[in-house]
Amino acid sequence: MTSDAGAPHAWILARPDAIAGAAITRVWGLRTEERLARGFLRAGCERSHRGQRAPDTKCDVVVCRGDVVLDERLIEGITSSPNALLCLGELGPVAARYNNCQSYEVA
Repeated sequence: MTSDAGAPHAWILARPDAIAGAAITRVWGLRTEERLARGFLRAGCERSHRGQRAPDTKCDVVVCRGDVVLDERLIEGITSSPNALLCLGELGPVAARYNNCQSYEVA
């Protein structure tokens, strides 16, 4: 069951080594963060936050590592699954959906 707060906000996290200028991964000409942001918007997220603080109000939040490439079906799945965690093999947790929480509770 989702909260009454409306569509979730997507929060895409950049890894410190990506910020420091490590190799940039592009898929079909888009950086992974941009591809994820577009995918989350298509999946129904109200808004996508990249490299900035997530909303301070209580809302549903989808958090995702910015250095992974996720298929559209995985993005739709994590966006529509309340209180879910997506783990990918050796990478471990790469995305999560939290319902009705503050951004500081997720971080």
